[in-house]
Amino acid sequence: SLMAAYPVLSDVDTPVSPVVEPDKPLKLRGIMQEMGRNMGLIKDAVSAEAWDQVAENAVLVRDHPKPPMSEGFRIMAFAGSDISRFRGFDKQNKKLANQLAQIAGQGGADDVLTAFSDLKENCQRCHQTFRKPLQRHFYGEEWLSQPGLAK
Repeated sequence: SLMAAYPVLSDVDTPVSPVVEPDKPLKLRGIMQEMGRNMGLIKDAVSAEAWDQVAENAVLVRDHPKPPMSEGFRIMAFAGSDISRFRGFDKQNKKLANQLAQIAGQGGADDVLTAFSDLKENCQRCHQTFRKPLQRHFYGEEWLSQPGLAK
């Protein structure tokens, strides 16, 4: 769990600005971009009925890296009382990606489509809940208003 991996630091008094310099984005941003690429590869593999590639990329989504501990603290501080919901989306994503990998290994097109749809829907629910507030908190309103950003 994220909370277990990042214990609370009670003796830290130095406030840290939430805003990240645009040329030094959060590691979470790169992790999310990589998962987005993996999801695109899954979509392409589903279209080609390349079940081994579906399974391979679903495992990459399931086993995505975590941000560094210091960034994890900042994300937890941002999420506040919603941290369990934030972690819940990630836990569900891991479960759904694992299911997709297993189903793809069996090669049933309809079941793969259903499993992929479930995974995409969970991603969307998390994005709709957290993406824009997280981007606003860490990158600022000016950055968020740039054209062409995933919002």
